[in-house]
Amino acid sequence: MSRELIEKLLSKLPAKNPRLVLRDLSEKVLTRGEFKLELCPLVTLYSRHGHLHHGRLVGRTSDKDGYESFILAGYLVNTPLPSEVIYVDGESIVAVNVHSFESEVSQLTSGTISHRPNEEAPSRLALKRFTESLNENKKKQGKIFPSIMVDWNSLPENSAAYLNLKDLVEVLVQTLNKIAVDKLGKSALASIEVIEISHEANLPITVKKVQGGLALDLDFTHSLHSSLGEKLEASINTVL
Repeated sequence: MSRELIEKLLSKLPAKNPRLVLRDLSEKVLTRGEFKLELCPLVTLYSRHGHLHHGRLVGRTSDKDGYESFILAGYLVNTPLPSEVIYVDGESIVAVNVHSFESEVSQLTSGTISHRPNEEAPSRLALKRFTESLNENKKKQGKIFPSIMVDWNSLPENSAAYLNLKDLVEVLVQTLNKIAVDKLGKSALASIEVIEISHEANLPITVKKVQGGLALDLDFTHSLHSSLGEKLEASINTVL
């Protein structure tokens, strides 16, 4: 990366509690449809007791009492693949080192910058193929899922909008999977035939029930919500 791009990223970084940083990074892992180890954030955690933990952040757990822990896939020296799993107490963490931070720019900047500066946007045709393949895969799997439709006429023709749409659709699929985890969730989704996604200038994520399905509207030229998965799930649950 150039000095200019690094300075741009650093200038947008807000001061955060280390645990909040890890929660935001964990969301990236948990909301991605397909798990890929190489895309999990590489971090080093420092505890108040002087312990150091290094590895890829692969998960986060919390219970009803508020106890929180983070799961790392750890590497021993000169091993290309993880050889240990480390569970780190959230309350013990006093600092976190995020390696290759430009890969985690959206989470670290709370969505102020959505993507890596050198990330290539998919074409409009590639996005159409992507959404169509998702719908076809659901049919083949026999799952009762709403079809995902995009109002292409409303979508601005720029890279930021294309990247944001791809991210939104990926998180939307993951969110629907979470809702359909039990009979009640599956029954609620069965009444929804289609989710139509549209661009509307200066509008935050808005979900409303319409005839035959749901309408999901937002401004695709703005950075997506930093807690996109939680925001989508809450919005959809409200109208089901």
